[in-house]
Amino acid sequence: MTLTNRKYALIAGIALMLMAMAAGYAYGFVYSSIVVSDDTQQTLLNLQKEPSLFRNGIIAWVWIFVLDLIVAWSLYKFFLDTNQGLSMLTAIARTVYTIFLGVGVLQLVKVMVLLPAGDPKEIMMALQSFEVIWSLGLIIFGVHLISLGKLVLTTDFVANIFGWLLLFSGLCYLGIHSAKALLPSMEEIINRVEMILSLPMAIGELGFGIWLLVKGGKTK
Repeated sequence: MTLTNRKYALIAGIALMLMAMAAGYAYGFVYSSIVVSDDTQQTLLNLQKEPSLFRNGIIAWVWIFVLDLIVAWSLYKFFLDTNQGLSMLTAIARTVYTIFLGVGVLQLVKVMVLLPAGDPKEIMMALQSFEVIWSLGLIIFGVHLISLGKLVLTTDFVANIFGWLLLFSGLCYLGIHSAKALLPSMEEIINRVEMILSLPMAIGELGFGIWLLVKGGKTK
């Protein structure tokens, strides 16, 4: 069955909205409430107190993994006639990022395996590995958003504002997470910059996701 561009837009838009909700739960609520980066004992206590909550967070991460792959595929199909090469690059970049995310999530599974023994050092190493792997993946995610922004700007059916927002978001992800990898001594400053830019970084993809739901693929 051949899907129309409208259906690809709806699939991508719905997946992006579901992903935003899952990420808000998995990272914004579960991970942030359990993991205290500079307090190993409190983190271990939180994990021992709320193992089911942490497990639910992992399930949400798995959903994010699946939804990312759906977005990569549906956006590739949506922009296929616009620029096949750039559309393929955009999809590949998101898929590579998703692989990084999947490897990172395995570290969270490792935490659950280690939890009964209660080894604080091993547990914190697994949590730190998750953060490092995910951050490296977000460099590739930045490339994906830059490529997606360029795709949007080459079309005549998407408002240019979304292209510029996606480019801005992509450059932020690329710059911030490259800096985290290359300049670990400046982590505190980088985290402050990330906090300031977090809202505009999110607006680019979320705004485009809403456009996909409302107008994407509709014939004039």
